[in-house]
Amino acid sequence: MTNFKIFSIYFAVNALFSSLAYAGDGHEEHEEEENAIVLTQQQMRFAGIQTKEVKLESHERFYFAPGEVKANGYTSYLVSPRADSIVLKRHTTLGSMVNVNDPLITLFSEAMAQAQAQYLVASTEWDRVKRLSKETISERERVQASAGFSSAYSKLLALGVTEKEIKEIATKPASELGQYTLVAEREGVVTQDAFTQGQHVASGTTLMAITDESELWVEARLQPNSQLSLAVNSKALIGIEDQQYAARVIQEAHTIDPITRTRQIRLLVENSDDKLHAGMFVNVNFIIPSKEPTIALPADALSRGPDGDWVVYIEEAPGEFYPKEVTLGEDFGAQVEVIGLAVGERVAVTGAFFIASEQAKSGFDPHNH
Repeated sequence: MTNFKIFSIYFAVNALFSSLAYAGDGHEEHEEEENAIVLTQQQMRFAGIQTKEVKLESHERFYFAPGEVKANGYTSYLVSPRADSIVLKRHTTLGSMVNVNDPLITLFSEAMAQAQAQYLVASTEWDRVKRLSKETISERERVQASAGFSSAYSKLLALGVTEKEIKEIATKPASELGQYTLVAEREGVVTQDAFTQGQHVASGTTLMAITDESELWVEARLQPNSQLSLAVNSKALIGIEDQQYAARVIQEAHTIDPITRTRQIRLLVENSDDKLHAGMFVNVNFIIPSKEPTIALPADALSRGPDGDWVVYIEEAPGEFYPKEVTLGEDFGAQVEVIGLAVGERVAVTGAFFIASEQAKSGFDPHNH
């Protein structure tokens, strides 16, 4: 009788717990059905909600540094006289576009006048000798005349006189002897103009600078203790106002600037629209590839939960969403690393704000899911 009572009590208690467990499971399923944020296809189309299955991918992040646009030293050209001179006339101004052989500055030089006079004498003598027969003049005299002409011709070339101008010397009036014109050696923009008419300038003084602005340099300045390692051809984006330009690293300085105490990185940027000019301050964003694949989502996929935590919305069935708290990692610009998601989960990548508003109406707490 005693054993019978014990077994009866056991089965009664077991039946009671089974009933409670069944009721609890049913309550949880019922609660999940109530907590689900269910949207119709019409609502999803209206809100522009799109979903995608998350996966591990390689991404790129940005490293910011201030920078300044510089003239391309490899395509720039300095215009300077090769003899002490006086500026007579300018033919172009600062900011002007010039082509090859365009006249820039006309100058007068005493040394040039002497060289031109010597050339006229040597040229006349050589023309005379060339007309004489071998019987009339000795070989020694012929060689001397030829050498004198070549020397005078080469001296003018060394002083910066073009071959075209040398040919015109004989036709110039005596009053123009000593005058010469510096011409553009390359196509570009006049970026420096440091002289006035009538000014006496010494040999080698820079009067103008011509820069080909189709490709410019940008010098980015990094903190000296920065551990960022940038190989040649590393990519970057140059930003000024609302414009972005693709650039690449061409040189990394291995010394610290003694004045700014910064480390310099030189980049090359194409300037096909001629919007960039030397002296402009720009923002440089170096593009750094992620070290390993990670899950990243656009900003439109993120929303703030009631407690301020970041959440994304998991689609567990078509049109049925649940919020899931996540942590943000590295910023990749257009996307950000999201920690807390499993590979294969389907996430709303657009329209998170609309889903959040529907969640607020239902009073769904993400902590209970």
